[in-house]
Amino acid sequence: MTVAEPINKEKFIEFLTQACAGPIMGLYRAPDMMASIGDNYGMVIRTLLARYFNSIWLNLLRDDDEYVTTMFSDINHRSPVCLIHALFAVGTKVLPNEPFPSVAVGDDGNEVAVPVDMMRSMVHQFFQESIEKEMNENDILNHVCTGKTLQEERERWQKGGSQDEDFFSFNAPAQQQPQPPTDGAQEEGSGEQ
Repeated sequence: MTVAEPINKEKFIEFLTQACAGPIMGLYRAPDMMASIGDNYGMVIRTLLARYFNSIWLNLLRDDDEYVTTMFSDINHRSPVCLIHALFAVGTKVLPNEPFPSVAVGDDGNEVAVPVDMMRSMVHQFFQESIEKEMNENDILNHVCTGKTLQEERERWQKGGSQDEDFFSFNAPAQQQPQPPTDGAQEEGSGEQ
């Protein structure tokens, strides 16, 4: 019987905390963009997370980012495809649908912007705790993985011409088709006279 090799949960949590905190902090530093998002905050940060993993995938294939390749090696899971799916699955579960509070009440009773360092600390603590809880409740990556190794994925990619490829793809929402008038008027040639 083959036994699953345990992953390094601390490294998984560390890497995913950084990945999830990135979009949050990016939007926090861009209040105009944050204001334009409206009710789409949850979808936007999940899309940003997916785009981040697209860049991570290319970093792994190209072997051009020491931090990324070291973290994936340290997490210790056979297949980078399996690992990215697991990271994304946990990440999308723990990402909030609403922004973190960006203002606080100061000692004088007036609202003040939360300082960037305080926000970063708050966001990182939230994700570290949320990811650890999710991993403890669900047996993430506790299986005998038969997916391709990173070296096998690199060989496949190189044989295919080393073209940029996205890990996750996005589909734009379908365009809404024009609807006929609803005021009871019929268009010419509709059959009724």
